[in-house]
Amino acid sequence: MKSRLEIENFSKKNSLAINQDFYAKIFSCNLTAILIYGANQAVKRVCEKRKRKYKMNFTQALNRMKNSIIL
Repeated sequence: MKSRLEIENFSKKNSLAINQDFYAKIFSCNLTAILIYGANQAVKRVCEKRKRKYKMNFTQALNRMKNSIIL
């Protein structure tokens, strides 16, 4: 999770900004996990009779969510 969220990179140096950055990154990770859980359930239903099981890529989903969360 540390490398995916880049937790060690902060926008400012004061303690309030660091706390806000940290909690915003954790919030985005949790929101992405919730959305992926629902998508994985749909993928499981579609892939029941297939030879290989598909799974969502968390890193790609998090990358796409970073821009969507701001909107």
